[in-house]
Amino acid sequence: PKMFLRSLWQKGHSNLDARQVAQIVLPIHNIVNEKCWSEICKWERLMNGITNPQQELVLVRFIGRPDRISLKAALQCYLLGCKRPFDRHDWYVSTKGGTPKRYIIDFYQGRSDDHSPVSVHIDVRPAFDFKNTFSYIKGYFGRWKSNKILQ
Repeated sequence: PKMFLRSLWQKGHSNLDARQVAQIVLPIHNIVNEKCWSEICKWERLMNGITNPQQELVLVRFIGRPDRISLKAALQCYLLGCKRPFDRHDWYVSTKGGTPKRYIIDFYQGRSDDHSPVSVHIDVRPAFDFKNTFSYIKGYFGRWKSNKILQ
């Protein structure tokens, strides 16, 4: 909780009550992180054939980049008129002892209703780098083929 609070304060949210954050915001944050990790594991299964990603993968580091818009998000905003994501993270994951791979996570405001007052849409995908172009396309094709690209 201390690291999370420090992060919020650095972003200018200094008027938050620590108890409220711990009771309300932190559980939502943890659920979103678990969903992000689950999506990364799906990609690794499809792209690299990792059979047990929960045990084979390690989060090496992550960087919050709320002011940097990803290429995909920029294209969606400017060409399709979609809203800009409210946050972006770059997560670096690797197999134990392997070379870290970068994943981009865009966070969008989801649709809220009476049953879900807080809604976040996340878009998790491998960073499109030239060295992993084949794996990237293979992963997208695999998700499309297995009808999971929209999940």
